[in-house]
Amino acid sequence: MASSTADAYFVTVANTSPEEVTIRHVLFDAAGTMITLLTTPLPATVAPGQQWETWIDERELPPGFVDVEYSFLVILADDSLLASTPHEETPAAEPAPLLIDLPEAHSTGR
Repeated sequence: MASSTADAYFVTVANTSPEEVTIRHVLFDAAGTMITLLTTPLPATVAPGQQWETWIDERELPPGFVDVEYSFLVILADDSLLASTPHEETPAAEPAPLLIDLPEAHSTGR
């Protein structure tokens, strides 16, 4: 979960598309330097309506980096590139998990 006191950032990929998708890479974009998340084996296939999660220890990220919630990227098997956003349905008292939503039109034109 994203939090200033967290030991790790969790990234959830939610497949809201009607098709199965395959996640090929999960990266953190540190101002142009890509950090690969290797905590969960890839590739991973996510069925419609299902989720997949991985994490990164906050000590692996650059100190003082801002906008962490928007800096995770997922590359799918079809080369689509998707960016993370904070999950809005989390109560304000809890840290928001990072969510990468895979809607029906999931390609960003990479």
